[in-house]
Amino acid sequence: MRDHVTDKEFIIRKKIEARLHELFPDQWIPLYSMVTFHDEMRYSTALAREEKQKIVIDSVMKNIRNIDNWENLDFKSIVECLAEEVTPEFPSNGSCIPRNVPSHRVHS
Repeated sequence: MRDHVTDKEFIIRKKIEARLHELFPDQWIPLYSMVTFHDEMRYSTALAREEKQKIVIDSVMKNIRNIDNWENLDFKSIVECLAEEVTPEFPSNGSCIPRNVPSHRVHS
């Protein structure tokens, strides 16, 4: 973890995840919040949900063109990806990639 805190991509990823939770608190929930504040949620359910969120955010990070413009992402489309059946082997059928995010990565 310590090695990641200075990694720009890691920091942007955490900002995107925080914004998703801020905008869609009932749909995008950090694992810590699920296991700490959602007594009704089984731990296995929280882990499965966190894995799905990880797959979605991995797809976003893989396909974002300019991480400096992360605030312009279509956050609603990202959350809608949670409704898709996604697995690590098959992250998305393509509709999960948020609109306005070109499919080729360019580092600035």
